[in-house]
Amino acid sequence: GARRTSTRPIEISGADQQRGVRRLETKADAWERARLEKINKWYEKMNKKILEWENEKKKRAAVDMEKRKAELDRLKRMNLHHYANKIERIEDVSGGARKQLEEKKKSEEAYVHEKAKKIRSTG
Repeated sequence: GARRTSTRPIEISGADQQRGVRRLETKADAWERARLEKINKWYEKMNKKILEWENEKKKRAAVDMEKRKAELDRLKRMNLHHYANKIERIEDVSGGARKQLEEKKKSEEAYVHEKAKKIRSTG
């Protein structure tokens, strides 16, 4: 069968209101308006979900970044401490080696002075 459109009075749209024209809403108009409302509600709901998801992901990413940053700071401090210990050991070893070198030099110089003294005294 043929579809019949019903007509019901509706509020006047802005353009029609300015012209003073009154239009009656057909069944198609009502269906269209209802469907568009439904689409808009669905759109708003989904957009809100997307925004919530986006905000949650961004918050999680920021938390993860802060955790990684804290871990990197901890590793950096450990590395600096390890480096300072290494430098201290190197300086201890080189200081000990210099001390031994100085003692060896003094010993060698004393030997040379004694030998020269002996050579001078014996002629």
